[in-house]
Amino acid sequence: MNAVTVPQRLRRQLECPVEGPGDPDYDRTRRVWNGDIDRRPAAVVHPRDDREIAGVLGLAAAEGLEIAVRGGGHSFPGLSVCDGGLVLSLDLMRAVTSDDGRRFRAQGGALLGDLDTAAQARGRVVPSGVVSHTGIAGLTLGGGYGYLARHWGLSCDNLRSVRMITPDGRVVEADDESEPELMFGLRGGGGNFGVASEFCYDSHPLGPVLSGWILHPFDQALDFARFYRDFAASMPDQLFGLLRLRASGQTPFLPEELRGADRAYIGLSLVWCGEAEAGLRLLEPLRAWGQPACDTISSGDFCTLQRSIDSGARHGVGRYERSGYLAALTDEMLQDVLPRLEHVPSNECETSIITLGGRISEVGEQETAYSSRGAPFQYEVRTGWTDPADRPGLVAWTRDLWAALNRHATGGVYVNLVFDEGGDRVRTLYGAQKYERLARLKAAWDPGNVLHLNQNIAPLSS
Repeated sequence: MNAVTVPQRLRRQLECPVEGPGDPDYDRTRRVWNGDIDRRPAAVVHPRDDREIAGVLGLAAAEGLEIAVRGGGHSFPGLSVCDGGLVLSLDLMRAVTSDDGRRFRAQGGALLGDLDTAAQARGRVVPSGVVSHTGIAGLTLGGGYGYLARHWGLSCDNLRSVRMITPDGRVVEADDESEPELMFGLRGGGGNFGVASEFCYDSHPLGPVLSGWILHPFDQALDFARFYRDFAASMPDQLFGLLRLRASGQTPFLPEELRGADRAYIGLSLVWCGEAEAGLRLLEPLRAWGQPACDTISSGDFCTLQRSIDSGARHGVGRYERSGYLAALTDEMLQDVLPRLEHVPSNECETSIITLGGRISEVGEQETAYSSRGAPFQYEVRTGWTDPADRPGLVAWTRDLWAALNRHATGGVYVNLVFDEGGDRVRTLYGAQKYERLARLKAAWDPGNVLHLNQNIAPLSS
């Protein structure tokens, strides 16, 4: 099938909108969040319901077109777009509804902001990620952690059912009673098994939250990191903590007198989702340590919090990252890594350590595909650029710092943060036993590996 004719043929056979090269919206609709990804699919299609999704899948199979599925398009390695194939974009399927105000149904193209807004209108929340323009589908299918995960679990832990269209066009309503093994895989196995067109979640009551940053000059980083480590050992599940080992002097919320390209800080981001007065008492030791250069802890609504880092995670910036889990914040690790952060090539270079545990670790390791539930910390090294000439140096910096951190890591990694590390990394993150279980599940639902543009689990051959 000649690529030039793909959009015309699709329009004749599909009812949903189609864009191809030369169409006014093509360059906009083929773009994904990571500005480093520049791929040119033969067409981008926008199904509006399950029937149209099934039609797209059937037509792609009949024409031999590779298919990429896009929810929010936030995949770091750009797995939601392909060269020369078909992008199945769910951007016209973003509705979020609730019959009882307690369980919420979100279509596969919904963004976190859609879900947050609908739930908060009822005084509720569904645990999700931390950037409002992230898609709920990829986030949930990979696990889904954010500010509320320690208290109420991952997005996939709050997932009650999924409606999925299989590569051969069947519509499956899966829940723990009807399809328990499929639900195991959908809770952390990524988009390997079908196109998820609707998710049903439990929600929780949530009003205002305490949140903000505490920053100290970078020359106090080792001492403050040690103090936070001791604090985190017994902190309650309602508290989220992210330690940014080096925060830029260009950080937007810094007062003008504390800004400067030559300034650096260690930063602690906190979110408390319990009763406000109890939270303020709990945070007193953290806020009283030393003399903070900046303390922005205050009360506010959750939707505002969810949008607070959207500008820093804006579309179109080139991005690269590496990640892993830590069993402890050891002095050895801190003394190895912190000196490497005294000088960084860009203010876009970030190294963060997220405190996990709580409800995440209370779910059994074999209950879901999501893995490394017992890891108490996750680290992320990431960078970004707008000038492609900066890319090689920034990618090299990320890899080098990741290698230093990885010497102290557990070997696991969050599947949604796997980048260009190959199939062996995917096998390692699940472990041999769980990977084989997922490979059998893949063989049952997608034996032809049609949906392979993901962190792919190859179907187990019989």
